Amino acid sequence: MACDTLSDSEAMIAKIVAFLAEKGVRLTDVSAVELGYPREQGADTLFENAIEWLISENIIRQRALHRTQGGKLHETVAKSCVLTSHGFALLAVPFDKNLSLGAAVRQTAEEGSGFSNAGSFFGGLLGSFTKSVAN
Repeated sequence: MACDTLSDSEAMIAKIVAFLAEKGVRLTDVSAVELGYPREQGADTLFENAIEWLISENIIRQRALHRTQGGKLHETVAKSCVLTSHGFALLAVPFDKNLSLGAAVRQTAEEGSGFSNAGSFFGGLLGSFTKSVAN
């Protein structure tokens, strides 16, 4: 599974955020496997990159990243993750007409594909994150 398109990135980010939003303020472990991806390098690499991006944008916090490599055990787990207050606030930001960013994230996570085909999700996502974090 190649995980290198904009749509793949959107779907991974949406799945991580939706998974953590359901957990509330409880610290929780998350992995690409937990999100429904196969145990393979491409999914793990995209997962790690998405986690790093979400942290750098102050949307989530995590305590550690554990990597297990080799055969069927290949997996990367982000330990003790939680949405930040900014992350929770972003879920309420208007995104597209009557759709909040949180609803767009849930829809993307459930459908397993991003909004890039509509040409607006990542731009809207990045724009909403940047605008909200700047305030």
